[in-house]
Amino acid sequence: MQQEIAREEYKVAWQTETAFPDLAAAWHAPNRAHGLRTYFTEEGIRVVPRGDDVPSWEWGLAWVGYGRGGMSWPIPAASLDPSGARIDYRRGALAEWYENSPRGLKQGFVLDAPPEQRGRTAEGRRNG
Repeated sequence: MQQEIAREEYKVAWQTETAFPDLAAAWHAPNRAHGLRTYFTEEGIRVVPRGDDVPSWEWGLAWVGYGRGGMSWPIPAASLDPSGARIDYRRGALAEWYENSPRGLKQGFVLDAPPEQRGRTAEGRRNG
């Protein structure tokens, strides 16, 4: 029973109120072992101290593009799919995931195929 309770503490759940005035509701996952709370939004993640009513700091991570060489492509809008202590971001050919556990928050991503030949150069010009 205690193991099940401990696993429940790391699950991703919908929260109707967040620590941010600009974010009314979001998926979130507390991490008791590391004293963190992660909010998952379509744009990316936002991490704050778990026990603070008003966060004393914030750390975030969001994709701005992906590519190869001097070319980059925009990231498609994400659809979020939580399951247990994991949440998957589906972004077209790019799949991203986060898994919350006592070891921390683990991130992974999979690109189904190499980026297309046409894209934007690092300077923002169209290529191809």
